[in-house]
Amino acid sequence: MKTLQDYEQVGSAFSVESMLMVRTKTRDVIHAIAARVHSGMEEEEAVSIAKEILTTHGMRRGWHEVYERFGTNTVKTFGAPSFAGMVLGENDIFLST
Repeated sequence: MKTLQDYEQVGSAFSVESMLMVRTKTRDVIHAIAARVHSGMEEEEAVSIAKEILTTHGMRRGWHEVYERFGTNTVKTFGAPSFAGMVLGENDIFLST
């Protein structure tokens, strides 16, 4: 039986410096996406913007779908399809994953 330590191991190519660099780049991209999201926008448009920004930063590898969640879609589980046509309201929150 595998232990928690077995699941937490990293490969020989792991680098703390690289991990920190990717974390910084990820945060920068998330801020860039958030800066372009605005009230009145449909969720599908935000997803397109996110994909564009990720691509221009060399981060669109396709490990999983890009999610921008608005309104009631923010409580959906990872991988669950969004309700189409959700529009970001003036005081709504949104979720980028």
